[in-house]
Amino acid sequence: MPIVKIKTYKKPKFEYLLRYMCESQDRLFDASGRSFTILHNVRGKGIGDWARSFRENEQHRLRKRKNSVYLNHEIISFHREDSDALTLEKLESLVREYIRLRNPNGCYVAVPHFDRFHVHVHICSSAV
Repeated sequence: MPIVKIKTYKKPKFEYLLRYMCESQDRLFDASGRSFTILHNVRGKGIGDWARSFRENEQHRLRKRKNSVYLNHEIISFHREDSDALTLEKLESLVREYIRLRNPNGCYVAVPHFDRFHVHVHICSSAV
């Protein structure tokens, strides 16, 4: 059974979070050298383009407050004993279903990390 942890950001640190998620090559790939990146309602080919999509999405915010949440850093984490049963395909399917259930109209970038003793997926999601 996975655990979901959510951290909110009250500053628009889109690039900061996306870099953390995507730039460390040593944690992005499984033992076979495979990985995936899910882009949902986000355009472009890299971190700069993806951050621009999140900023453009902010323009749709109906109520702007001084203390608004700009983005969420969501982590879906699995117990190390579940790692052998998790294929990359199952993991990607699970994350796509999570996004569909959470808010199919939101902006998301999701990547798995394999650098710990357990598999986990980082998700940058819009707060709009």
